[in-house]
Amino acid sequence: MKTFLAIFCCIFFAMPFTVYAHGLSLFSQEKKLIASYSDHSPAAGADVILADVNGVIIFQDKTDEKGMWKLPENLETIPFLIIVEDSTGHREKITWEEFLKGHRRGFFDLSGIRVIIGVVAIISVGYTIQRILLKKRT
Repeated sequence: MKTFLAIFCCIFFAMPFTVYAHGLSLFSQEKKLIASYSDHSPAAGADVILADVNGVIIFQDKTDEKGMWKLPENLETIPFLIIVEDSTGHREKITWEEFLKGHRRGFFDLSGIRVIIGVVAIISVGYTIQRILLKKRT
C-alpha cells in the first residue's frame, strides 16, 4: 500500500499543472502604461507614482478600469521611475527610459526566473523518485 501511495504521489506531483501566480506586469506603448496581472486581468484603480532619482514623488494618479494610464501633457519634471501599486500589495516598477521605449516589465517575464523554477521542479521530482526507489530496495 505504501508503494502504491508513493508511486501515486510521484505521478501526481510530476504532472504539469497550471500555476496562477498573481503577479503584476507593466507594458508601455505610445506613452500609455498598461498594468495587468499574470492572468491578463486589468489592474484597475492601481496607484501610479512618478518619482525622481531621489525617490521624491513628482506625480500621483490611478489607472482606469482597463488598467491603463496615460502620460499627462503638463508634466513639469521628467521622472526617473514609474511605480504601479495596487491595494492588495502588488507592486512593479519601470524606469522612464523603459517606459518611453515601450518595454514590458513583470516578475515572470524575466527568463532567468522561469529557468530557475523549471530546474527546481525537475530536481525536486528526480529527488523524490530517487528517495522512493531507495526505500523500495531496502
